Amino acid sequence: MKKYILASYPAGLKMLLCCLVLLTALTGISDAKTLYVIDSIIITVRTGPGTNYKVIASLQTGNKAEKVKEEGDWSFIRFSRDREGWVLSRYLKESPPSFLVVKKLRSEAKNNKKLIHQLKKENAGLKKEDKIIRSQLAKIKKSHDDIKEGAKGYLDLKKEHENTKIKLEELISSSQEDAVQNEVLKDVKKIKWFLAGSGATLGGWLIGFIMGHAGRKKKSNLSFSLK
Repeated sequence: MKKYILASYPAGLKMLLCCLVLLTALTGISDAKTLYVIDSIIITVRTGPGTNYKVIASLQTGNKAEKVKEEGDWSFIRFSRDREGWVLSRYLKESPPSFLVVKKLRSEAKNNKKLIHQLKKENAGLKKEDKIIRSQLAKIKKSHDDIKEGAKGYLDLKKEHENTKIKLEELISSSQEDAVQNEVLKDVKKIKWFLAGSGATLGGWLIGFIMGHAGRKKKSNLSFSLK
C-alpha cells in the first residue's frame, strides 16, 4: 500500500510516465508507501478506474494519499480520513513536491534562526555571568592575598614579639644579677665599715687595757720597792 501525491509533468514526459505505470502494473503492487500529488495540479478522485466513473473528490499538489492497489493506469487510494477512490497513477509520486520541500526548508531555516537568536541571547547571558564570576573571583583572590599578607605580617610580628620577650627576659635576668651584685657589694662595704669601726674600737680597748695593766703593774712594783 503506497501513498502518492498529485503533480504535473511536461508533455514530453507523458510517454515515459505511461511506460513507468505499465512497468509498475506488470511487476505487481509493492508494500504501502506515502506518495504525493505531483507539482502544480488538481486531480479528480472517481468511484472507479476510468473517466466514465463519478467524481467524488479532488486532490491538489501536496495532498497525501495511500495507494491500496493498481489497475491499469489507475490507482485505488485512501485519503483524507479514510476516504477512498480512484486516480490516474501518473499523477502520483513518492517524493514530496518541490514547494513542500521549500516550505519545510524555510520552516527549518526559521526555526534555526530562532534557535540562533536564542543561543546568542543565552551566550550573552553566559558572558555576563562569566564577567560577574570573574569579578567575584578577583575580589576573593584579593581578599585571600590580603589575608595571606596579614597572616604573614602577624607571624612576623609574633616572631618579633617572641624575640623581644626573650631579650627582655635576658635583660631582666641581667638586671637582677647586677642588682644582686650591687646589693652584695653594698653588704660587703657595710661589713668592711663595721669591721673597720669595730677594729678601731677593739684596738682602742686593747690599747687601753694594755696601758692600764702596765700602769697597775708599775704601781705594784713601786709599792713593793718602798716596803
